[in-house]
Amino acid sequence: NLGITVIIITHEMSVIEEICQRVAIIADNKIAEVNTVEEIFQKPKTDIAKQFVFPDGKRKVRFENTKNACRIVFDGSSSFEPVVANMILTFKEPVNIMFADTKDIDGKAFGQIVLQLPDDNQKAEKMINYLRNSGILVEEVDTYVRVDE
Repeated sequence: NLGITVIIITHEMSVIEEICQRVAIIADNKIAEVNTVEEIFQKPKTDIAKQFVFPDGKRKVRFENTKNACRIVFDGSSSFEPVVANMILTFKEPVNIMFADTKDIDGKAFGQIVLQLPDDNQKAEKMINYLRNSGILVEEVDTYVRVDE
């Protein structure tokens, strides 16, 4: 608004999430990655960025014998729409939240949720189509989910 650029140097990702629009990640005295905060949190490309976004080092979540599971990616465009709740109400079928990793960045939701859908393959497919038609990135998963994609 004022045409002023402020540079903040921090190791605290919560500070970056809260007040920054763009971020440059520096490793070994070189700029490793530069992008919007949303893009860095959604799709970190370098190992150092992944370390900041996933500080515990966990980049895979493994599920055994998973049937009819899907991964929903929130890219900030559906923050105020209760898509999962609306899907449950529409199909009158419960789902199981197996994994969730979301962040609020600049008032928008970024992250992912892994849902286990009903055992009935037709119902599960209809629910996946419902999510896709809602404009959400959805992929079917079986045994593990990569959280660093």
